[in-house]
Amino acid sequence: MALWQKLLACLLLAASHLALGQPAPAHSSQVANAATGVQSATSADPCRRADAGPYHPTILSETNGIDFDAYVKQIVATVRKSWQILLPSFEDAAMQKADSAAVVFPIGKDGKVDVDDIAVLTSSGASSLDRLARGSIVRSDPFPPLPKEFPVQNVRVRLYFSCRPKSSR
Repeated sequence: MALWQKLLACLLLAASHLALGQPAPAHSSQVANAATGVQSATSADPCRRADAGPYHPTILSETNGIDFDAYVKQIVATVRKSWQILLPSFEDAAMQKADSAAVVFPIGKDGKVDVDDIAVLTSSGASSLDRLARGSIVRSDPFPPLPKEFPVQNVRVRLYFSCRPKSSR
């Protein structure tokens, strides 16, 4: 990320905090971490751990024998980056105690998501986590195109989202 992009991200982060009535991050490492999506391993915030956010991706559509493993890994990596970027705008105490949210969405042959067809299949119990999960997918749109050899026009994907450690999901 270029320096100007980091500075812009810092300004946007500060503005979003102020707009929500929250103080802007005071410590420079907080601002840098928020701007780059990097978080200290010693952080007490479970939503910022490396294993927080999207996990256990499943293609719900018939795959017709096409291997989607690499494609699904790309989707999860992209959505996880969006999760980290959006997290400061949604984060609250309820998210840290919430269950997992299951979100289902279609990806078209061209990689685009029909954002009106994103559905929270199972709520986490925290509306902020559910909105963050949905927002992470919307922000990630478009994804890479589906594999060329895949004959169908779209696939339905399910992702789970949580702030809990893997061991307690």
